[in-house]
Amino acid sequence: MMSVPSTLSIQEAADILNVSRTFLIGLLQAGEIPFQLINNQQRVQSEDLMAFEYRDKCEREAAADALAAEAQHLGLGY
Repeated sequence: MMSVPSTLSIQEAADILNVSRTFLIGLLQAGEIPFQLINNQQRVQSEDLMAFEYRDKCEREAAADALAAEAQHLGLGY
């Protein structure tokens, strides 16, 4: 298991989520993930990042389940 520091740089957080730095900054600016300014640099708490990742996973799974249910309802063979 990988050890994750408690405070992450934007690049470290983006790498963990497997997204671009620019995309992550958009999430921060939209308020999706809390962040702090430390020495004029944005930092993300690992707990906040993991909470976002879990919420995002749950939302994606719910959307996939809804699409599959709708496809079954329409008789599309899924």
